[in-house]
Amino acid sequence: MGFSVLDKRKEIEPREKEKPHSLHLSVYEEFTKAVCLGLFDYLRKSKTKGFTLSLSGGADSATCALLVSAMKEIAKTENDDRIFSSLGIDEKNLLVTIYQKTENNSSLTEEIAKALAEELHCPFYSIPIDRAVDTSVKLIESVLGKTLNWKEHDLPLQNIQARVRSPLVWLLANINGHLLLSTGNRSEAAVGYTTMDGDSSGSIAPLAGVSKEFLLDWLDDIQNDNNRFLTPKDSIRILRSTKPTAELKPLSEHQEDEKDLMPYPILQSIEKKLVFLSLSDLDCLESLKQEFPWETTDSLLGYLKKFKKLFGISQWKRERLPPSFHLDEYGLDPKSSYRYPILSNET
Repeated sequence: MGFSVLDKRKEIEPREKEKPHSLHLSVYEEFTKAVCLGLFDYLRKSKTKGFTLSLSGGADSATCALLVSAMKEIAKTENDDRIFSSLGIDEKNLLVTIYQKTENNSSLTEEIAKALAEELHCPFYSIPIDRAVDTSVKLIESVLGKTLNWKEHDLPLQNIQARVRSPLVWLLANINGHLLLSTGNRSEAAVGYTTMDGDSSGSIAPLAGVSKEFLLDWLDDIQNDNNRFLTPKDSIRILRSTKPTAELKPLSEHQEDEKDLMPYPILQSIEKKLVFLSLSDLDCLESLKQEFPWETTDSLLGYLKKFKKLFGISQWKRERLPPSFHLDEYGLDPKSSYRYPILSNET
């Protein structure tokens, strides 16, 4: 889509000042409508039958599921109730979801994923993939002549779980005649917090144009009953009481995204200052000190250095991500927005 939505924040009146039945949309409602338009347009023009989604029990996949649900209702309201049947699409299978669990997944995330699918009235499957992961690991161990372990091979053992999920969800999408949704957001794209040929797989990445911070705020706005296109969900209430986690390490490790990276508000602030505003490192640091006065200078400097390193070495991943929508003042999609050298010495 060739328009920007989230940079209109200052033009939008706060919802508290809106009159009943006001035509003004909040920034979160504009985001909802924009992505729904993109999803519907992509679905129609690709002549496919719907969307398949790996539902993890986390915020990003939940957001994708909610947006497809909203897209269905908006499309029917703005066209007519027969719009999907006229496109040869079975509404009941417009969104198909699957939870692929390993021993590193908590029972809570599966419960959240299942509950959300039930609230949205879409098909939900849950399959264990430990045997598939174990088979892959054992095949490599057989040629290497050694046993892999979490102390020495942490990253490969994390990644293989995400990569085993990819062909299975692709198979389900192909059987359905569906587009596969990639759930990554812009914050993950910036620092490469995604497994290539794993959770990065997909036909389209509807969230890659916005930050994780925004997406969490969007979910909270729904739960506060402020979004006219979506109602609060019990599953999202439970989800928002948990810390974002990839669930790729043993549960005893208590893996959390912000522990692996940095607090999302700080990540988003650094990203905007360096990428969009083109501030120098010194000016960026001084601005961060004003914005996050509770953080020490050393910790902010550490986050800044970490972001720059991860951003510099992750361009090759951004080159291979599925296409995304232009939703904010800037994006990181190298095919339509932001160019950066694949290899860089600034790391």
